[in-house]
Amino acid sequence: MSRKSLSLVLFCATAALATSAYGQNLIANGGFEDGTGADAAAWEELQVGSGRVVDPANARTGNAYGRLNVASPAASILLQNSISGGGLPDLVAGNTLVLNFWARGVVGDTGNMNYALRYLNSGGGILFNSGAQFAVLNPTTYQQYTFVGGVVPVGAVAAFVELVGASGPTQTPLNILIDDVSVTVVPEPTVLGLIAAGSLAMLRRRRA
Repeated sequence: MSRKSLSLVLFCATAALATSAYGQNLIANGGFEDGTGADAAAWEELQVGSGRVVDPANARTGNAYGRLNVASPAASILLQNSISGGGLPDLVAGNTLVLNFWARGVVGDTGNMNYALRYLNSGGGILFNSGAQFAVLNPTTYQQYTFVGGVVPVGAVAAFVELVGASGPTQTPLNILIDDVSVTVVPEPTVLGLIAAGSLAMLRRRRA
């Protein structure tokens, strides 16, 4: 193998390593496939009516989906997933988390859905709260929602995703289907810039 070819291979391998390190999903059980009955592994169902449904016909992929089902007026329901439990026990300041999921409503639903991403310090205090981001649901098909959750602050050691459904003040029901939830890391731009610069410098030296 020539020096030029070897340098190109090294550059591509370095770029692939940088990409793969940040491309994995940090959310455990994002497709709601794992669990027992309505209990979805790695998800915290904070009210009755939220949880996991095994239903291949209505899942976007696989055999199951998450559900937010509100049966009374002016009520809210939510699912939470801790990102530290999904494989990221320590967050890197300067990186950014990107939340992506698919959701749909059901014909006749009233109310709305919102979602949030929060970073926590070692004491459980909220360092950053993205605030409620509203999803306009389609009653017949899944739609994709992508949200950039802001730069990870210094001192953040965990984070969590919150998916919320809220019924109208006088009407019910609300039935929201959620599937294929993921959170990925976008690295600090300067980090990838240094990696790329170092690889290019290596390539130039090999050419000389």
